[in-house]
Amino acid sequence: MEVSEVSGNRQETLERYRHLRAINISHHTELTKHLPKKSFLTWGKRLGLIKGKKTLVANNVSEVNLVNDLAFYSSRMSNTTTVERHRRRAEYPEDSDEAIVLNAMCYSRFSFIQIGRRHAVAGLIVNDLFRREEIWLMDEGIEETAPEGFIFASRLFKPNEYYMTTGVAIPVDEDVIEEIAAVFPNINPDTIIDERKNVRFIEAVYKTAIKVGSMDNIRFE
Repeated sequence: MEVSEVSGNRQETLERYRHLRAINISHHTELTKHLPKKSFLTWGKRLGLIKGKKTLVANNVSEVNLVNDLAFYSSRMSNTTTVERHRRRAEYPEDSDEAIVLNAMCYSRFSFIQIGRRHAVAGLIVNDLFRREEIWLMDEGIEETAPEGFIFASRLFKPNEYYMTTGVAIPVDEDVIEEIAAVFPNINPDTIIDERKNVRFIEAVYKTAIKVGSMDNIRFE
């Protein structure tokens, strides 16, 4: 499925995107406040970043962001996610931007994304390699730095006509693919896109990124 590149004003589109990004960051701040320490430690241990009982050992903040991403957006045994519980507590007007962004965050999707071309207005047209479709992605950092054909792993949400990353973007090179293939020799995209069943796969991607040093020089948003 191809994206229809409607005309529009770049500056207005960017301003709207920045507004939605600020709300997304604000929600993450609230999620951090309410995140049980046990949850953070559990996900950190799964990624190999917790030594002993409570010592966090990370090379950079990007690796810590991977722990937060799992703690916010992933669940095990079909339980609700932290972001879903935050939505239950929130008291935003239904038609407010805060509610729209939060609801979109609750329906995030994980995939491998390949840079295609620049969107006619702003952002990029990218390929969701798992779902085999083109989508419109807004992310200023990726737009400025990622070359055509570049592949990265990310969790995306759609608060507007376009998608945005949840803040995590992992370069996918041969080292990452080889490591993941060793754990998942028969990757089935249909299973991976089932957000309630793909936690182990996402964990493997994040753990591999840490192992091979993919997060050392991240410059994306």
